[in-house]
Amino acid sequence: MPSTMVHLFTADKIASALEINDISQFFLGSVSPDAVNLNGFASQEVRYAAHIRSIDPEVWKNNVSEFYRKNLSAYINEIDFFKGFIVHLLTDIAWDEFIQPDLFEGLRRSGITEDNLRKEKWVELDRLDDLLLSDSRFEFIRSRLSASHPVAVSTVSQELLEKFKEHILIQTNKKKSDEKPVVLKYEHIEAVSKKVLELYNHVTDVPPAE
Repeated sequence: MPSTMVHLFTADKIASALEINDISQFFLGSVSPDAVNLNGFASQEVRYAAHIRSIDPEVWKNNVSEFYRKNLSAYINEIDFFKGFIVHLLTDIAWDEFIQPDLFEGLRRSGITEDNLRKEKWVELDRLDDLLLSDSRFEFIRSRLSASHPVAVSTVSQELLEKFKEHILIQTNKKKSDEKPVVLKYEHIEAVSKKVLELYNHVTDVPPAE
């Protein structure tokens, strides 16, 4: 899975294609499942429940499609938040399938050993985050996220999501690294955004539950 900044910038890239009206709620939805990691990585059981996740990516896609079908009507008044939640899950899937393998290969070429790949992945994402912080779209994203209000979704409560939003707003004032990314570039955001749109059109192409 990628970082919060990657989720926000991916959401920003595809908002127009998804005909988003309330961009604030869309941005909040696009980070909502990770609220369970507010105090550090939650257990796998907790993370998987929030993300309706399966180890098998095809099963995970089916889970997302089923969740969309069963819950669409319940979020009719928060449809853009709901779309953001779905986009978060699909961004995780697209990143793991299409971006992370190249990231790991690039880290290997830079001299990172197999034992350190997972740790260095997050170091590289921190470097990408700092690159995104200087992007011209960041202040817009941050201001709109700040204007959002929490909505309960999956296993994430309104209270937890509000705390997580405030945590994000504080953390995005802090620089994490003085180094530039070794492998990741803004083009990876564009690439994952295209894949997310493809997945979104696929998993939402189902009739809503009656």
